[in-house]
Formats: sequence, structure tokens, C-alpha cells
Amino acid sequence: MKVAPLTIAALLAFSPVAASVAMADGHSATKSAIEAVDAEFEAALSAGSASRLAGVYTENGQALPPNGPIVSGRKALEVFWQGAVDAGLASVELETVELEDFGDSAVQVGRYTLKAADGTTADVGKLMILWKKEDGEWRWHRDIWNSSKPAK
Repeated sequence: MKVAPLTIAALLAFSPVAASVAMADGHSATKSAIEAVDAEFEAALSAGSASRLAGVYTENGQALPPNGPIVSGRKALEVFWQGAVDAGLASVELETVELEDFGDSAVQVGRYTLKAADGTTADVGKLMILWKKEDGEWRWHRDIWNSSKPAK
């Protein structure tokens, strides 16, 4: 299945974490927890599970996809991600470039590689995620990303 670049740009919302990221203040527990949530997002997309994809967000989380409106709340995020799965998005690799911990919130800057069901690279880009602790667990609260490919 071929996925159009604008469709990919509109559906991408994620992004992720590499083990090599150093945190200036040494919050390795935060880094490990965030890496685990990013790994869950990667696994959920590979499994085609929109409910698991939405589950990495806070209850009032938002995705800010390129070329589209803000998607707010887990129910809407599940619908959004189901659209991405239905469009043929099959996997994502997330890499963290920078991670700053602010206690009950954190900011992650990174890169993503998105693949279609046939294994071809559908998109590559960069992202920024505002993390929040919700009920003691790290979750994506605001998620914004955009393609690094030239506009066509």
C-alpha cells in the first residue's frame, strides 16, 4: 500500500527515544520510564492497536499533527491513530535527541522513522513531546511532529 506524503504528515504523531541520551541532571529513572513508554508506542503501532497508541497519552493529551487540527483526548486520539493504521502505517522507530526533566513534566526532542506495511520508509522527521506524570506514570501530554522530507 502506498501512503501519500500529506497523509503521512497528517497522521504522524510520534516520535521517540534512544538509550544514548544523557540527561544533564542525571535523572536516569525518568529516562528509563520515558523510553519504556516510547517502546510501548512503537509496539502498539506494530500491532496495529489504536487503543494502545492512544494509551501513551494523558487523559487530556493532544496530538498536533502537521496539516491538520489539534486532536484532543484519548477517544479522539484513538480515532486518529486508527486512521493512521488504516492508511497503512505499520511501524515507527523513535529516537531521543534531547530530554529535559522538570519534575512532574519533561520535554523530549527527537526523530522518527515511519514505515508502511510493505516495509518502505513512509516518512522521516522530528518531534517534540511534552511529558506529564499522570497518576504517577509518565505519559505524552502534547505531541507535535513534522516531516524532514522536502515539500512536494
